[in-house]
Amino acid sequence: MAHVQRSTRSLERRVGEAGEARYLGTVASEMTPEYVAALRRMSGAEKLRTAFGLYWGARRIKAARLREQHPEWTEEEVQQRVKEIFLHAVT
Repeated sequence: MAHVQRSTRSLERRVGEAGEARYLGTVASEMTPEYVAALRRMSGAEKLRTAFGLYWGARRIKAARLREQHPEWTEEEVQQRVKEIFLHAVT
């Protein structure tokens, strides 16, 4: 779930239905008791939705960066490169 080697701290903050803050994408070294408790309150489906949301969000960010770096590329080329990058991604 967390990418320890990344310097990014909290990628996303969501507020749960009960008003509790859920910090997603937190580095493993910052897993506070509150964060762990929030994860434990989440159902498996919620955790899966969160993981998919983070994954597709990362793909959108990568695509935006590639468009910025390569304005001459077509959308098809951008999406193909994103697929390649994520296909070979490692943690």
